[in-house]
Amino acid sequence: SSVELSKNCFPCEFHLMSFGDEIKTHWATWIVLFFAHGMKNLVNQVEIAFARSLVSCEEQLVEGIYTGSQWCGNRLEVINVGYSISQRGQAQESFAMLLSITMVAVLGSVFGRKVVLLIGLSGTTISVALFMLACAFPSWSRLLFVMGQGLQGLLPIDHLAGLIIFDISVKGGGMASYQVKGLLDTIGGLLWGPVLGNVVQYLELVNYHTVWMIIFSINVVVLSIACFVMPEPMDMTHLKKEEDKKDKAIGPVGKVVNEVISYRDVYYNPLSWRFLLMVCIEPCWMHCMGMIPIELMAYHGWSQSRVTMMILIQPLFIVFMGVVPSLCLKVGYTTMMTVSLVYLYSVLIILNLSIAFSDILPVMMLVAFTLVGGFMPLKEYVDSRFSTPDEMARFKSVQWIIGYVLGMAIGPVYASIFDAKGQTYFTRAAPNLLACVLMVTQILHVRYIIYPYMKKTLHIMDELESKLKQLFHAVKKEDAPLDKETWEASGLQKALGKAIEDVQGPITSIDSFREFCRKESGGTNAETKAFIEKLETLLASAAEKETKKAK
Repeated sequence: SSVELSKNCFPCEFHLMSFGDEIKTHWATWIVLFFAHGMKNLVNQVEIAFARSLVSCEEQLVEGIYTGSQWCGNRLEVINVGYSISQRGQAQESFAMLLSITMVAVLGSVFGRKVVLLIGLSGTTISVALFMLACAFPSWSRLLFVMGQGLQGLLPIDHLAGLIIFDISVKGGGMASYQVKGLLDTIGGLLWGPVLGNVVQYLELVNYHTVWMIIFSINVVVLSIACFVMPEPMDMTHLKKEEDKKDKAIGPVGKVVNEVISYRDVYYNPLSWRFLLMVCIEPCWMHCMGMIPIELMAYHGWSQSRVTMMILIQPLFIVFMGVVPSLCLKVGYTTMMTVSLVYLYSVLIILNLSIAFSDILPVMMLVAFTLVGGFMPLKEYVDSRFSTPDEMARFKSVQWIIGYVLGMAIGPVYASIFDAKGQTYFTRAAPNLLACVLMVTQILHVRYIIYPYMKKTLHIMDELESKLKQLFHAVKKEDAPLDKETWEASGLQKALGKAIEDVQGPITSIDSFREFCRKESGGTNAETKAFIEKLETLLASAAEKETKKAK
């Protein structure tokens, strides 16, 4: 396992690096990851607007009227065809991403992470070069765009970056490696998409040659640093020794075959298909959410610069992030899950049904959607308890593969039924009606197939919350913190195996005690049930002591 690998590879005498030392030691790696991730995000942010700039038609441009294209004066034609070109390119990227995940799994383990990273960076650099050529050759622009977008899929940067950061962490970076990652993710998440990506779209360009020249230059520099400066993050010496001992007769192909065989239980387990059906329906209707800006431009005359101002809605998700967790503590997780699901799907269905005739109502629904910004962490937590951790890991891996397969078809399907020139409700709302049908399908699936499994986890979460509250108020003295004396006298230390110093006591509030109980309750429902039994034993003991004291 990865833990055993780190223990064997890096003995006890290595020292953990500080935050500053981590940046100095692996500066080349952090620069490469930061800009590789950023350039790919920036390309994805700009690619739809760029696709519109490549549309050509017989209608001539009129001075002072922005259509989004340098070769077509029909604004609706540009929106319609541009979206179709973009989705064909996205399908190619999904296919390439599917192949690259396998490439990372095989080549990354056999030849190291750097080789895979260089292949991916070469692909994205060539991709941007093709975008530059698309600006210069109108007759070849659509083909060059689709090819370029496909090459973007050769760099699965999220997955690959996670492996590289783990490698440098076990070499001595420790927690500092993940702290640096958290800092760079925060900066990059704000810089690349919301700032630079939207600024480019706000400019309402018709020729993106300068934009691609800048991105191409940055990609060349990043590729050079990765090739000539960045060290191999993976410990290849230890890997070779392990292969000599354990897998001497098994080559890369054999390893892939063994890995595939290990997933056979997923295909024969009925529980897995119930889970995978749920997570496969969701991206099929979620794709339509990305069409809202396109539809606002096509049906309600919004300009490209006006659409970029919708980015102001995103901070509301952070503002309202705590609403759902707070209500869960007041009304219970089971009740709040049901209320959140009903509210969420109602808002999304209204949004999709109204976009064809109104621009204000959909925007209002997007704002209303932010009120349940804290619902997704709750849903993901409950989903993670759907089965055992090992099975869930396999489910998630298969989910990634299915997601990329679906990605090759979802975009082109929606593009084929999208009509920017539509005049009737049904011609305009066709993609949204399809999304609503899929949403209703998922609602029925969740309600009658998935919810019984979700309900088990939700009831356990409610029971844990109830018991920890009762225990806290039973053992804590009035107007005094839960200190060492009380902790030991109440039997908490003996029952839970933790001294008050281990939980950063004294505990002064129910929130601190709740956080401790959640951490100690384990990662599965069975472990949480066992922890609840300990709390019940402590409650019974506390009640017995109170009875004796009263007597």
